Amino acid sequence: MEARIGFVVTPAIVVEGGIRLTRPVYEVRVSGDVENAADITIEETLSQYLFDGSLVWQFSHGGRAVPFVYGGAGYLRELHEEDALVEEGVEYHAGAGLKWWFGLGGRRFGVRGEAGISIRDGGFDFKDSQRVVPVVGGSLIYSF
Repeated sequence: MEARIGFVVTPAIVVEGGIRLTRPVYEVRVSGDVENAADITIEETLSQYLFDGSLVWQFSHGGRAVPFVYGGAGYLRELHEEDALVEEGVEYHAGAGLKWWFGLGGRRFGVRGEAGISIRDGGFDFKDSQRVVPVVGGSLIYSF
């Protein structure tokens, strides 16, 4: 689940902030024990919170279709082991998308589709390195 709010600086530039809440499940299969123990799958559900800010550049702003690119950074907080252990990190993101407005005059409602990457440093991971996560999303949008 994600919520975002944006402020129009100029017709081409929008500053956005948001929060994303996810609960991914990590599974690890353990097998081949030297003492012939049964194979087992270990599973854990994380609680991930991402607070971020973005700069959005809109290529056009007069018609129904508004293509855009975005980039920004955020703070990543992950809780695991039933919220007993906290991992923190930073996140950098970039991507592109399209806003499609219903109606030209008021341009109040529309849809937004986007695709990009999220580069995360820190947080829970099996390796001590940055990881790249693909991001694809669609949403309903409203303009005040």
